[in-house]
Amino acid sequence: MTNMEDFRVPPTQAFALHWALKDDGVESKFIGFRGRTHSSSDPVNARERSRLWIDWVNTHIDGGASVP
Repeated sequence: MTNMEDFRVPPTQAFALHWALKDDGVESKFIGFRGRTHSSSDPVNARERSRLWIDWVNTHIDGGASVP
């Protein structure tokens, strides 16, 4: 996950990591949010980012179901 106008970590770095993982056979999904900062101050994006993290943890670590 990245903000598309992040000045600290350019989205090209996140995209390169995504493809490096895919090339090595690792499950990966690239998600880009609108925004200029490193950490989104938009409450809608922040909530969606949190939901995606929780869903990933539940799926890959806890082995649980998706968060509604």
